[in-house]
Parts: sequence; C-alpha cells; structure tokens
Amino acid sequence: ATTTNLSQYTLPADALNAAGDSIAFRAYGSAASISNRVQVVFGSETILDTGNRVNGTAAEGWTAHGRITRISATSQHATATFMGLGTPSGTNVSLFLSQTCSVATVLKTMGGSSTNATLTNQLFIVEYLPSYNPQ
Repeated sequence: ATTTNLSQYTLPADALNAAGDSIAFRAYGSAASISNRVQVVFGSETILDTGNRVNGTAAEGWTAHGRITRISATSQHATATFMGLGTPSGTNVSLFLSQTCSVATVLKTMGGSSTNATLTNQLFIVEYLPSYNPQ
C-alpha cells in the first residue's frame, strides 16, 4: 500500500534540549478496508511500520503510542507500541535514532490502504516531558 501523511507535528528546534528530555505521542484511527499499513516517522527515520496488515473484520480501529528521549545532541531513543488492524495485533519497538536536536523535526503518522479505502488518524497528541534530575 502506498502511504500518505495522516497527521504531523513539528517539534521546534532545541525542544529536546537536555539529556532525558522527551516527547510522548499517541495516535488512533480507523480503517475501512481489509489491508492497511500504518507508520510513525520522526525526521528521516521510521520508528514504527506495521507492514500490510489484514484486518480481522472489514472495519477496525488502531492505536499507536510511544516516547522519544534525547540522549545527546544527535541521538535519541524511541519506543513505540501499535495495536489493531488484524493479526498479529500488537507490535512493540525500541530503537536508537540519529536526528539533530537543534533543528525543527517532524513527527508524523503515515498510512495506506491496498484497496484505496479510508484509513484515518482521528487523534494525534504530542506531549513534552522534561528530564527529571532531583538535586
């Protein structure tokens, strides 16, 4: 399935300013066809890619959530979980990214359907979580 942008948020430059600063994201939507694909992309790197999923029913909901945490000026750690769109229904990922924190970076959900039916992203929330360093 060819993918298109479903939703996006531009993280401002230097938003992840200190080691441990992070953003959490949550997205959900629905699919009105049998075969669908959902991706979460941060900058130039794909965090999560479901590949083509065959729904258990003709219409089904999906949800993705995760966190991106700054390690250094050019390194982040990402975790993400995806649920929905058939079997296997759950996908968990943990990986390291190489985006430059001093430039604005786009976090987006992408999706596609092999039957050109509707794949929607009905909610996309991004929350900033500063690092916690007790003194």
